[in-house]
Amino acid sequence: MGAPDDRFASRLLEQEIVTSVGCTEPAALALAAAAAAARTTGRVEQIRVRADLGTFKNALAVGLPGTSQKGPAIVAAVGSLVRDPSLGLQVLGAVTAAQWEKAAALAQRVRVLHEPWREVRIEAEVTTADGTGRASIRGRHDRLDRPVAAPDDGHQTDEIDDAEIVARLGSARQLVSAVDSLDGADLARVADAVETNRRLAEYGFEEDAGWGTGRAFRDTGDDPVTVTKAWVSAAIDARMSGAPLPAATSGGSGNSGIVVSLGAWTAARNLGTWSNEEVLRATALAHLVNIAVKARIGRVGPLCGGAHASAMGVGCAIAWLLHGREEVIDRVIRHVVNATSGTLCDGAKPGCALRIASGLGVAVDAARFAAGGHGRIGNAGLAGESGASALERLQQLSAQAFSDVDSGLVEILIDQSRWES
Repeated sequence: MGAPDDRFASRLLEQEIVTSVGCTEPAALALAAAAAAARTTGRVEQIRVRADLGTFKNALAVGLPGTSQKGPAIVAAVGSLVRDPSLGLQVLGAVTAAQWEKAAALAQRVRVLHEPWREVRIEAEVTTADGTGRASIRGRHDRLDRPVAAPDDGHQTDEIDDAEIVARLGSARQLVSAVDSLDGADLARVADAVETNRRLAEYGFEEDAGWGTGRAFRDTGDDPVTVTKAWVSAAIDARMSGAPLPAATSGGSGNSGIVVSLGAWTAARNLGTWSNEEVLRATALAHLVNIAVKARIGRVGPLCGGAHASAMGVGCAIAWLLHGREEVIDRVIRHVVNATSGTLCDGAKPGCALRIASGLGVAVDAARFAAGGHGRIGNAGLAGESGASALERLQQLSAQAFSDVDSGLVEILIDQSRWES
């Protein structure tokens, strides 16, 4: 674990708010294949990929930018054709129509296996007439391995791991202290994420993307919570249906980035009158809560990160604006854990918008209850006696009670995809 420093929150936001084109799991698969292909030459003949269950699950049915095709095999194929790992999680945004067409044929020679790994982990092997290239991703969606002979350029030496995140963002007091340490450059990064995801939402409204959840919320109510759900859902609609636009992620997820940035920003603008800096600090708090919870339950896994981590982040942000006291944020964490715990992730898809919007509504209600002194909460259930204990119990829930859920879920989803084809 790194030594304590007053730039911890700043470094964490820099590490965890990144840009992805398309859902992060397909983007990571494409990135791994691109890196493997870049380590050999010649025409690609065969591809073999091994991926953790969560990554595999989230790549099965989500829309991809630039094509109507879906699935992990096609993204691995197209990544090997792009062959440029420097693009990071924006690799799918660089694919041409001709490459998608070529990838459709190459996908027949791609084998993708899912493994019972609990962390983000992808191992890609690309075979050509000239040899075989290999690459792997582990821990974070954009964390590529490095060739043994590569020069030491300092890349990723300042990385913050999940253990440090859990230790330093385990309570409401630590979270508020982290927000207080942020400077103008950090808030500008948060503002850029809001703007990136706002463009996605506008696309979702204009195109009636996905299942049209964003438009449905927009057309059925104008109260602050419904308006917030509309903007968040429209952006998720767009992203899950393959919009050709980037998303600003949070804790490894574009949907989470959408929820914490658009959710906190929109709710704040509709629930009260605060300065731009106050709203941006609240949005930063939402990011930090999301990242802290993801470090506990996993970046990919059986629990829905949007309903648990991201929605909780928005609730804490609103509570901070309404009241500012640590004990109020603590109550929000306990309320959300009690209300949403056990919400499963059954893979990335347009339907994520409605599920996450439900969690978002719970979180905003929890913030209003806590700030207004309403809504009694006992120590029973997962909430425990504090926000810190609630987060610890949520971590236990994911690691113990839901440890084998993804293996069964993936088999169900594979059977469904065969039936649909």
